[in-house]
Amino acid sequence: MRTARVLAISILAAGLAIAPAYGGSDTDERPLSEQLDEAFRGLMEQMKPALDEFLETLEVLEKIDSFEHYERPEILPNGDIIIRRREDAPPLPRDDGKEPDEEQGVRT
Repeated sequence: MRTARVLAISILAAGLAIAPAYGGSDTDERPLSEQLDEAFRGLMEQMKPALDEFLETLEVLEKIDSFEHYERPEILPNGDIIIRRREDAPPLPRDDGKEPDEEQGVRT
């Protein structure tokens, strides 16, 4: 998954960039690897909520077979966003690998 590699490289680069800030003072006698490990753990702790939300979004996007099978997003007055599947779209594949039933699918 290309996205995961890019994300991992970005996190590593950010960790290296902020290592001096988390690594302590210039008189810190610990090995650089320990200082970087501490900095990386702090960065991951701060980024965990955003990363979890990003992974949830990727899981949703994996279920979309083709954007052409969906209508334009509709924003409701309460801020909810609805993306309806088009009536002429083929049935969604089932998670269990079986063929979809004619009545299955998300319809509103």
